[in-house]
Amino acid sequence: MPRASKQSAESDSEYSVRESDEDGGRRGRGGAGAVVNSNLNKDDISRMVSDVVLYCLVTDQRKALIKRADIVKQCNLGRGLSKAEVDKVMDQVARHFENTFGMRLQEKEDRRGVFMLVNTVSEGAGQGNVEWSDVETAQMGLTFAILGLVFMSGGRATDENMLRFV
Repeated sequence: MPRASKQSAESDSEYSVRESDEDGGRRGRGGAGAVVNSNLNKDDISRMVSDVVLYCLVTDQRKALIKRADIVKQCNLGRGLSKAEVDKVMDQVARHFENTFGMRLQEKEDRRGVFMLVNTVSEGAGQGNVEWSDVETAQMGLTFAILGLVFMSGGRATDENMLRFV
């Protein structure tokens, strides 16, 4: 079934599920006895994952509940997609959050279908964290102070101003 809303050619966040000519545009609804014809390619799935990730980030920033029903509705995952395909997209969303943001999309224990984002990055010095020596920290402090002076002077700083500043 074609989408009712207006689509623009420039928008990457809008997506549609492409239907092949072989199935004549028929798609199963996922009900009892229905055959689901999946015509999703990697680009479609990637776009859906991006939409769900953006929706989850915005919803989490607003401190609202992230509900599976709202994700399916707002990101158009319910239109012609089976439950298995939606689950596949949600699994990739969870992997994307873990790998990109260091967060876990976790379902609440007391409410099924309600998610929250949980930080998985530890604050201790671990793998991937950079530790600067005292000399490097001092050099960066001086560099940032001088760059601040140059920036506040309109992009130019004379030797006289520099010596007075240091």
